[in-house]
Amino acid sequence: MTVGSLDPQALRQRLAGPGLQIDLGPMVTRVRSTLPEFAALFPLLYGDWPLAPADTFTDFTCELRPTLSLRHAPHRRVLCLIDGQPAFAPQGRGMCGLLFEWALNWSLANHGLGHLMFHAAVVAHGDDALILPAPSGSGKSTLAAALVATGRWRLLSDEFAVLGVEDGLLHPLPRPVSLKNDMPRAIAALAPDARFAPTVPTAHKGPITLMRPPAASVAARARPARPRWLVTPHYTPEGDTLLHPQSRGHAMMGILEQCFEWGRRGRRDFDLVADLVEAVTPHTLAHADLGRAVAVLDGLASSSATAAEAAA
Repeated sequence: MTVGSLDPQALRQRLAGPGLQIDLGPMVTRVRSTLPEFAALFPLLYGDWPLAPADTFTDFTCELRPTLSLRHAPHRRVLCLIDGQPAFAPQGRGMCGLLFEWALNWSLANHGLGHLMFHAAVVAHGDDALILPAPSGSGKSTLAAALVATGRWRLLSDEFAVLGVEDGLLHPLPRPVSLKNDMPRAIAALAPDARFAPTVPTAHKGPITLMRPPAASVAARARPARPRWLVTPHYTPEGDTLLHPQSRGHAMMGILEQCFEWGRRGRRDFDLVADLVEAVTPHTLAHADLGRAVAVLDGLASSSATAAEAAA
């Protein structure tokens, strides 16, 4: 049974009562909310995700509920709680979808759940993964969404590279993609069937729109990919689209700067990143045109496949 298979009334009752347990792969989260806005938004973004059995261990519970405020009209604000504790300052009710995503990000970044995790978007061409490590504002999410929109790549993750400690593979966590400003329009031009939540204005990051992950990517959520390419993107509005080789030393430093809970496993964490960098072909990509950037990365995957066939 999936989130989208529940009729609206059953969905509202479950969210307002015992909650919904969602199997996200690296973790299982229980979601509760009495907000009608969230009950309408949640199946739009998570409709393809499976519900976990009722007796499944829950890693954490996220609850979104209205809160009173002395400065604002009653019940116009929403409070996000993680395991019963407030996670963020109360926000407007239109922010409920973003608050839920931030709660998942916070929990993953702080707990890791047995994986090495770093800030990156990850997509896969077949079973070969392309890692796009970069800080917020670099355009990695938009680039990942554009690659997925072509249908030739599947989404592994928008925010986190989830590196298996035991197998060295990248594990999927295909949650909604966060797009800023007018980027949803560019993605919609590439994928007319893409579905988006209403755009939410934010004080620090501008307008943000969440894109529903493709159903095919969610269906492949148990299919990890091997590290193959690492491309550090830089959006340059006035420049050309240029792909340059990157030294492995610079690539490794870039990953280390984006790691969460770095060193929790001691030397093992360093070795994991070193092995990852040895397994990939690192590049930097400066781009101003999304279509050209997609074509360059498609070409990178195609040339790698041709080289592999020639070697065989």
